[in-house]
Parts: sequence; C-alpha cells; structure tokens
Amino acid sequence: MTKNNFKFETHRHCPHCGPGEKVTRIAARNGKITPAQFASRGEHKRIHPSYHLCCQCRCLFASPSLSLEDLKAGYHFGYEASPEVGMLAAEAYKEFFVEEVQDETPDRQSLMEIGCGAGWFLQSMKEVGFERVVGFDPSESTVTQAPESIRGSIIRENFNPTSATQSNLSVICLFQVAEHLFDPQSVFTDLWKRLKPGGILYIVSHNHEAMSARLLGPHSPIYDFQHCQLYSPGSLSKILRTCGFESIHTKSFENAYPLNYWWHLLPIAYPWKGLGESLLELSGLANRRVPIQAGNFALWAKKPLYP
Repeated sequence: MTKNNFKFETHRHCPHCGPGEKVTRIAARNGKITPAQFASRGEHKRIHPSYHLCCQCRCLFASPSLSLEDLKAGYHFGYEASPEVGMLAAEAYKEFFVEEVQDETPDRQSLMEIGCGAGWFLQSMKEVGFERVVGFDPSESTVTQAPESIRGSIIRENFNPTSATQSNLSVICLFQVAEHLFDPQSVFTDLWKRLKPGGILYIVSHNHEAMSARLLGPHSPIYDFQHCQLYSPGSLSKILRTCGFESIHTKSFENAYPLNYWWHLLPIAYPWKGLGESLLELSGLANRRVPIQAGNFALWAKKPLYP
C-alpha cells in the first residue's frame, strides 16, 4: 500500500555530535507532502522542516524531519529531472574530477557513486578509464533513463552500509546526496572503510553559508523537505576528519544549466513563474546554457595510506 501523506514527526539531534547546544536558524514551512512531490522537486511550495545550527560542528540539521522509512518510501518515486539536466550535471562533475581530483586518486580500478540517478557520471568515468563502476539509486523511473551500456552497473536500491558488499574502492562519489542521508556520520565512517588506502571521497553539496542561501533565507531551494542536514565547506571538512579522512580540499562548484532550469529553481510563485517560462520560450533564450556558482561546493578527501 502506497503512503500518500508524509509528515515532519521525527525529532533528531545533530547527526554528528548528538545532543548539544543548538540555535534555530530556519522555521518550518509546513504543508502536505505527497509521493508525487518526491517526483517533481521544485514544483511544490518549498515545504521544509525547521533547521537548527549545531554549535559544535556547524552542521545545519532538520528536526523534526521525515522519518527514515518515509524517506526510503519517497525516494522510490524518484526525481524526474530531464535527461538533459542529468547529462549536464554529470558533465560538470566529470570536468571538475579531471581538473581537480583525478591526480589524487590511487588508480582507476574502481569507482562507486551513491545516488547515481540515470548513471551519466558513471558512464563518463568509464570513458576516462575506470575499469569497474557501480552506482546505487532507488528510483525505478530514473534508472530506466540510464544508457543501456551502464544500466547493469546500477543497483536499484538505497545504499545500505549493512548489506552493500563493495570494498577496496579507488573513488566514492556523492553528488547532492549528503544532504539526504538520515545518518550521515555512520555512512561517512562506512565509506572510509570501503576505500582502499589512498582512496578518494568526492562530494558535491549545497553550502548553507553561501551568499545565495543568505540572500534568499528560508526561500532558498536548499531548504527542502528531503534534506535532513546541510553543510558548509568548513563543517563538512571538520566532520570528515573525525571519520579518519585527511588531505581535505574544498572549492566552489559551478554548474551550467539552461536558463529555463535556473528559472524553475527560483522561489517565485505562480503565475509569475509560468509567465517567466513563457517569456524565455518566446525570446529563444530558454535553452541557453548559463554557468552560475549557485551556492554549491566540491570536497575531496583521502583515506590515509597508512593507519
């Protein structure tokens, strides 16, 4: 039986530090959350939980949030991003990897991506020489968009540290996924164990300290009912050090998407959003790609060669 209404009912402490001093930064914006909204991110009215700043690690965590069971159920409905947007995102992740990260990797034997969507990035990593790639994604509708050449490398389920068998990996990637983890501390610790000595963890994440988040405040699209926590470069670096990672680097991350996709993400109410979309189409600018540093950052960190 499909659940048709999700609620913020799970009270949480900081997922990294546990009970401790916190400051409420963003008040909840309540509303009805249905399965369809998991599959049409951006179309809902920016429903989100309350977010609290942990005074120890500076992570911004949601409480009360959706439960782990609700999140798992919702993710099976997927996020129906267009194949074009998925390919453009994968292209940006690949370019950044080639320019900034690949020289740090121990080899090109194996790569795992959590939340791989249709597998466009996995395919690009095979093209740059990785021998084995594997991805996890729970959404049936998204995985069916995967190229036939990569579909067999995608495991259609949520990544589960207790059942996943992948180990001795060269690189592990999470792109806009760390925000969705219900127990990120356990996952990061598990990923450290799965990497071979010298292996690389490569993350792209929203930055709750970015100028765009500060300007838009509670209207920023980073505040979302699916996001259990949000990080800054400093907070995530500090957290990963506690998990055993070293040589941690961070850098602002730039995406180049069509103008109509950027417009779609803006917190503008209908009918103004619809009017803007129509004007972009009429002007011929809707599909023009525009590079923007929208408040994301990349982080890459290494598992030490020696204990």
